[in-house]
Order: sequence, then structure tokens, then C-alpha cells
Amino acid sequence: MKRVVLAMGNEEFHTIFRKFLREKFLVSMNEVFNSQYLMDVIEEDNPDIIFFHDKHFGIAYDPDEENQSDEKFYRETKFLDIIEYLRQENDNIRIGFVCERTPGDPFLSELVNNNVLDIFYTNSFDMPQLVEQMSLPPKYSNVAHLKVENSNAIYKPHLFQEGSLSLQNILNQETEENIQTDEIIKGNNEKESIAIDESNTTAQEKVGFFSKIFGRKKSKQPAEELIEEDVNKKEEITEECNEKEDTVKEIAAATSVIEPQSLTEEIEKESIVDTNIEAETLLNDEESRTKKLQTKRKTFSFFKKDKDHIDLEPPTFNGSNSTHRNEIKNYLIAVVSLTPGAGSTFFLHNFTRYLSLEHGITSSILDTPSKFPIWYHLACAEQEPHEFWEDVHCVIKERPETFAHTPKWNIDNTFFFPCETDKDIELTTLQAKELIYHSRLAPTTFVDLSHSWDNTLAKETLAICDQVWVITEQNRQAFKAAKLHHKELQGIELRKEDIIVTIGNKWNRSLDFGFEPTVSLPYFDSQPEASLKGIPLYKIRPKLMKQEFDKLLKYLK
Repeated sequence: MKRVVLAMGNEEFHTIFRKFLREKFLVSMNEVFNSQYLMDVIEEDNPDIIFFHDKHFGIAYDPDEENQSDEKFYRETKFLDIIEYLRQENDNIRIGFVCERTPGDPFLSELVNNNVLDIFYTNSFDMPQLVEQMSLPPKYSNVAHLKVENSNAIYKPHLFQEGSLSLQNILNQETEENIQTDEIIKGNNEKESIAIDESNTTAQEKVGFFSKIFGRKKSKQPAEELIEEDVNKKEEITEECNEKEDTVKEIAAATSVIEPQSLTEEIEKESIVDTNIEAETLLNDEESRTKKLQTKRKTFSFFKKDKDHIDLEPPTFNGSNSTHRNEIKNYLIAVVSLTPGAGSTFFLHNFTRYLSLEHGITSSILDTPSKFPIWYHLACAEQEPHEFWEDVHCVIKERPETFAHTPKWNIDNTFFFPCETDKDIELTTLQAKELIYHSRLAPTTFVDLSHSWDNTLAKETLAICDQVWVITEQNRQAFKAAKLHHKELQGIELRKEDIIVTIGNKWNRSLDFGFEPTVSLPYFDSQPEASLKGIPLYKIRPKLMKQEFDKLLKYLK
């Protein structure tokens, strides 16, 4: 059976399509809601068919960015870019496109030009007929009437631009050739024998992003085959050969073969296409944080004040209470406690309620399995789960075929995914990813990792999250005891360039602690009162937290 991935960005659409498609197809459990995760799912599932929806599929849009004045047109060009990239990578993937448009629309015509032959553009269509069409080979006659003249002229000037996947894929091959040429030139210029390191990469291996910024290691040499060939040539070097080498260098300079050090300076001066970042990391390129990096950052540190440390420039923020949902980015945020009892659960319990009650922002909270199922009891104290509710952590292990249809638990416009059992649940990597995808029902999804970061769900979350929010207490001994977590944060920052937000809990601002968190919450005497009532403290004392929570809102925009 052919494998189908649903990437329409809407759970109701996914449920309907899954119900009918599973009669003749194998429908993947991984549902894609945002372009940021599309390539991960494709690489994992290797689908034969992908379904998109032009309105619901998440594509980040910022009107302040260049060439993004028209959201509809911007989304269209991004879809064409994604489709072109898929064609370059695997031309056998069949694309089904769902939308509400009329014949004569140039975008539909351009989809046909990109060999998308399964377009369902009416506001209603017969699902059994759709299934039948997808079970047959694609036919141009199904979409021939959607062709219009000059549709390519409308979109072509906006495709293959900096940051686009299709351009990136084309440039990758050219860059690999340039790197090989550069390595040969450097090797020919050396007069002493070259020590071959067993750990050297092959000529086809791509240079990492941080290697480009900070320069490549001196131990990195050309491929073993090229070196052997190079050494043989050295035995026959004459003055005439040296003149030829100089000529080769001049030609390389004329064709802009960039040395690693000059490339480092170029990246610092202006934003360029990084032709060595893996393709999936470029899906969200329009909001790439590397464009906001002003200077090279120092390593994240809890243990000393670092005046030279420069964080990524935070998004602009309007302090009014009229925050709209479409201003919020689709972020996956890992919330961690530096030490046991630091308060990640307390913080999330109140901050998510601030988002929903003050700004009408929907969010999701995914719990991590542990022997202390606090999230389940917090939710039960406020609202008993309905009779059809089930723990998704258990369902994914026991009945994965029904996992995507598990009813949700919603309180005050916040989705809760608590773990009911007090037993440690060992999840596989695939199950952890499915849990994360399944919980992304809202623009912002928080995963409460607490102080345990070594389980599979925690590792997968830290690997793919957009931001890490660290909750810490004002305890110097706890800081010193958390060296392992401190090293993990350093690695996350260097690997992903995430925004790491520090939140002090039970924090006394009058004390000079040597470290100042992004946000600091004092000790609240009224917390026991809220606990007795079974509700978040924010619902009875909103003014105590609102000012500090307002500072965090800018990181979601």
C-alpha cells in the first residue's frame, strides 16, 4: 500500500481524510501542521503521497520582512518553493493540493506547471471520488482546464531567492565543487608532507554552519584520494608547475572561490545563503535567527555576569492587551527546571492561563512521564476529564492506531496532555516525536521537562524545540550542583542558536546574586490559597504576575 502524509495543518481535515484514505492507503501517524517540521516527517516516513492545504498549513509570515508585504502571495511562493524542492529531491512523490479557488487563478496554473495533477479547488468535493482518483495514476486531463497564460511570469521573479529551498538545493552541489577546488589549491601550495587523519571527512561532506562562522579546523584536510593523488604530483613539481599553480589561484580568485576565513567575515557583514545547512533547517528561513545575530555570542553561563554576552535581538512588542492570535509564532518551547523543585510546572500553570485570559491565546502543555503525575492532578482539581479522555502517553504505547483520534482535554482555552500513570513510561524516538506533533494544536506548545532531561521525550524536545525556558531558584549551591544541566544548555545554544530565556522563581531582587534572570517572580504567600481552591494563582491574583509575564510575551511574537 502507498504511504500518505497529511500536511494540511488542520486536525479536522486530517481526521476526515484519514477516515476515507485508510481504506486504500497507509496513512502516516505523523501529521504536519507547520512547514518547519515537514522535511523531518518526509525523511522519516518516506511517503508516496502528500496532501497540502493552502490556508491551514503553517507557513511563518512576517510583514516587516523584505518581500513579505502580501501574505497570500508570499504563501503561494513558499508553496511553490516547497514543491520545487520536493521535485528536485524525489520526483516520485505525488502531491495532492486542497484549496478554495476558482479556475483562472494563476496560482492553480503554476501548480500544474510544477506537475501537481491532483488539485481539489472547490469548497466541497466527494471524498470517495478523491480516494478513487488518488488510487489511479495522475492524469493531466484532471487539471488541464486550470492552465492560464503567463502565470509563470507572476511568480518566477520571486522564486529561487535567498533562503529558498529550491535555490539552496541547486547551490549545494556548486558549493561542494568549490570546496573541493579550494582544498586542492591549498594542498598544492603546501611544501611539506601532509599527515592524514583517520577522522578526516570525505570530499563530498558538507561544512557545518559553525565551522563557516568560526573557521574550519586546521586538522581538516581534503579527501584521502585527493591527498594521495596530490602527494604523487608533488614528486614531479618543477618551477613550471609552480607557475601553473599561480595561474590556477588567479582563476579561482576570479571565480570567487571563497577562503574559509574570508567567508567568516562575509557572514558577519551581511546575510547570505548558507549552502551547507541541511535542507530541513531552511524551512523557516524567513525568520532565521542567524539574521538577527549582531556579533558572535559568548557561551551561555549561569555562573558569572557576562557584560559582553549578547543575546539574539528580541522581537518588537506592543504592550497593549489586544494581542491577536495571528501575531503569535508557531513555537515549540521546552520548559525546564535547573534543579528539582525550581517550579517549571508552577510557572506553566500560571503563564498559559495568562495567555488565554489576558490575550485569548491558545496554547498546549505536554507532560513528561514521571513517578510524580502532578499535571494530571492539577487539571483534575479544576475540571474532571470527560469520560472519553485517555492518557496519550499510554495510548501511543498500547493502541497507536487510535492515537491521532484521542479526545483532547481543554481548560480555559488551554490544551492539557498530562500523564496519568505514576509509572515510568519508556518511549521510542518515533513515539516521542508523534507525541510532540500530536500536542501541537495551538500556536504555542510547551513541553514541561521538569528537572529530568535524560528521557527520550526530553531529548527529542530539546533537539527540535525553538526555545528553551529555564526555571531556576535563587540558590547558589543548586547552581553549582547543576553543572551537567549547565553543559547541556551550552550545547543546545551552540548547536541550535536557540533563544534561552531564564526565569527566576521565588526570587529576591534585593539580593546581589551575581546573575540576573530575564524574568523574576517573587515568592507568593497566596499560593496555598490557590492550591486549596484547585486553580492557578493567576486566576485569583493576576496583578502579582502580569507585569513579569508581559516581558515574556515578546518571545512568542
